[in-house]
Amino acid sequence: MAGWQERLDDLVEQAAAVYQLAFAAEAGFADSARLLHEFTFSGDLWRRRRDAAAARAVQEKINELATAAALLSSLEPGQVLTYEPALSGSRKFIDFCVMSDGRPVAWIDVKTVSPEWRGADFEPPRFDRAPEDPAHEVKMIRSRRRAGAGAASRELNARLTFLRRTIELEKKAAALVDGQRAPVAMLFCKNGFAWTSSALADFAHFYRTGSFRPDDNFGDAIGKSVAGRGAIFAGTLAGFHCLERRQFDAVHSDFRKFVGGPVVVNERAPAEHSDFFT
Repeated sequence: MAGWQERLDDLVEQAAAVYQLAFAAEAGFADSARLLHEFTFSGDLWRRRRDAAAARAVQEKINELATAAALLSSLEPGQVLTYEPALSGSRKFIDFCVMSDGRPVAWIDVKTVSPEWRGADFEPPRFDRAPEDPAHEVKMIRSRRRAGAGAASRELNARLTFLRRTIELEKKAAALVDGQRAPVAMLFCKNGFAWTSSALADFAHFYRTGSFRPDDNFGDAIGKSVAGRGAIFAGTLAGFHCLERRQFDAVHSDFRKFVGGPVVVNERAPAEHSDFFT
């Protein structure tokens, strides 16, 4: 059986063939050549270095390719997709923008969330026994023998990443100027096992309401991490999308828009959503 490095070599070749063909006749994505070029660069870097950082870069770039394909399939007539358009007066960028008649319709930033296993993930006692105070910490009992501690730790780390990336994107959204403003959404990419879509739905509920669902296993743990910070969200994002692509598959297996429902944004964000958001 091939090792993970050989499987990644095969994935690079497969993804190059799949997306070059997919975008070849795609009139709605004029920036496809630039995205494919960036993927080729990441593949070349992997072949030279063959380390964990280069492997992550390849996976992240394939997720962007898969996201582009998923978004293209969701476009309404007359809409086109752009990749990393320049933001006026800022060095920041948002990965994708859906345009119609030369104006933004929707912004989508893409982040891969794939917490890594660490040796300590198998051992922390708070994950393999019930906490002394069941109203706090993580409300989950995992089997230590089945690496449940690591699974719980990875999902908690994913939730903390949701929080951090959301705050970062809100800052980008605030930098949009007249002529660029449109609903901004975050798209998180998953590999099929590091975290579940229900975890993102729980986080989306927290983002919309400022409170955790009663059945949210990680609500108290996340609440403790943000205690004392006041209102941590501006509430300006339109919602959260989810794309699932298994680690050694070139194409995505699932794409969900507005996991947990769209957000009714406040007065600092655009009030109207396009058909793309329905």
